[in-house]
Amino acid sequence: MRKLFVTISRSVGSLVLDTYDGKNGCYVCAIPDDDSKKILSGLARQIGNIDHARLRDKLHTTIMYSKYAPKTLPKFKSNVLYEGIFEKIESMVGHDNRVYIYAAINSNPLRKLHKVFLDAGAKHSFAKYNCHVTLDKYSKEDWKENGDKIKQKLAEINGQLKTKRICINFEQIKVANLKD
Repeated sequence: MRKLFVTISRSVGSLVLDTYDGKNGCYVCAIPDDDSKKILSGLARQIGNIDHARLRDKLHTTIMYSKYAPKTLPKFKSNVLYEGIFEKIESMVGHDNRVYIYAAINSNPLRKLHKVFLDAGAKHSFAKYNCHVTLDKYSKEDWKENGDKIKQKLAEINGQLKTKRICINFEQIKVANLKD
């Protein structure tokens, strides 16, 4: 699905609604700040993502993916830094049967923002909100061939980072219509 974005920028602190009209669902995501992008793309490089430099421009966490848009855009703080704590790197099978490698993020502010959109009438497409940033993805064939090696690498990285507290900051919120 193609997405049209409306940006709420921390530096501006205001909401621009050029392209969001709520007529075709609601997509909300948070973009990490530059320091957090460096951390996350470094993790992607460690797990073997050869395209980690290009990934930096795509890093985000989805706050809401809803086929049902709120009647009105809910009010929320747009001039703040949303903080989260990196927990570990995990994998999951996505809606498209690819295996996704992601950084699990613990963030009460992002959970609260998710709830703001739920309370306004959006219905999240997944049963449970899972705050994460995708670092890489694999086809079923690639995972079958390389999955054991990747799982071992994830275990090594998680072991190294277990005692470190790594803060991931999100400085920009984007709100968009879902587009086919």
